[in-house]
Amino acid sequence: MADSPFGAYRGGYQAMPQGWLQAAMQPGMNYAEGIQGLASGVVSGIEKYAANKAQEEAIGGSLPSQFSMYEQTAQTIGQPIDPTLAERYSQMGQMSLPQMQSFSKDLGAAQQQSIAIANLQRQQAAFQAQQQAMQRAQQALALAARRANIMGFLGGVPAAQPSSPQVGSTLPTINPLLPNVGGF
Repeated sequence: MADSPFGAYRGGYQAMPQGWLQAAMQPGMNYAEGIQGLASGVVSGIEKYAANKAQEEAIGGSLPSQFSMYEQTAQTIGQPIDPTLAERYSQMGQMSLPQMQSFSKDLGAAQQQSIAIANLQRQQAAFQAQQQAMQRAQQALALAARRANIMGFLGGVPAAQPSSPQVGSTLPTINPLLPNVGGF
């Protein structure tokens, strides 16, 4: 019976070795795994592209208004516009997403610097106005003291020096015939 060509059907010898079907299907399974990996890579690439495109459009859309605000602030305080930022702004259409992000960050820093300069200029102007007011007050005090001395001399009675005259306070007129002019 072992020599019979129909032995495989009766439980005799085997015509094909064990595992031949898995070996024949393995190249097809390898192709299927490769195609699946390629498809997932393409899908993730498309998702990344869409996310980057949305972010690029958001940043690209905000850059003109951000640059305009920087220009207005710089012109308000009399600061010249940074020529490198102006050059980069003119080339905005060719920028990649990282370049746009860097440019946006640089614009924000320049805007903050312009605001800080404007605040310092306002503080300096306020300080100078305060100094001028103090100088005028000191001049007024000196004039009041001189006037009191002169009025005392004209009236024949030496004028008493006020210990610390206040700005805007009135000193009594020593000579009652002379009017008290200007609040002194």
